[in-house]
Order: sequence, then C-alpha cells, then structure tokens
Amino acid sequence: MLLVVHAALTWALVGLILTIQIVHYPLFSRVGAAGYAAYQREHVTRITTLVAPLMLAELVTGAALVAWHPPSGSRRLAGWGWG
Repeated sequence: MLLVVHAALTWALVGLILTIQIVHYPLFSRVGAAGYAAYQREHVTRITTLVAPLMLAELVTGAALVAWHPPSGSRRLAGWGWG
C-alpha cells in the first residue's frame, strides 16, 4: 500500500510539473514588466501551497520505503556502512 501511495504522489507531482512548465510558465511573458514582480510573488505563494504538501508526503513515503525495504547496496550508497 505504501508503494502505491508513493507512486500516486510521484505521478501527481509529475503531472503538476508538466502543467506548470507547458501551460503556466510560457504565460509569464504576457504579464508585462510593470506587473511581473507582483505576479511572480503571487505565483510562488500559490504554487508552494499546492506543491509543498505533495513533496513532503512524497519524501516521507519514499523514506519509509527505503527504511522498511532498502534496495540491495543502498546502505553502501547512502554511507551507512561497508558491510
């Protein structure tokens, strides 16, 4: 179940990132120099409110997956020992 939740969070973030990059960012050029700073501040505030909880949940579920079922060799890669 944890893997399913983690995968769902990951794919939700992939969809959000693609939407922002393909739809939203290109529209920044239409704001104009006078309103750009305020527009950018509002964008950062709103996008953080949406993205931060998803990213935090993805981090927690990813860490739980690694803690409960570490992939072979991950302890060495993570610096948790050489044996």
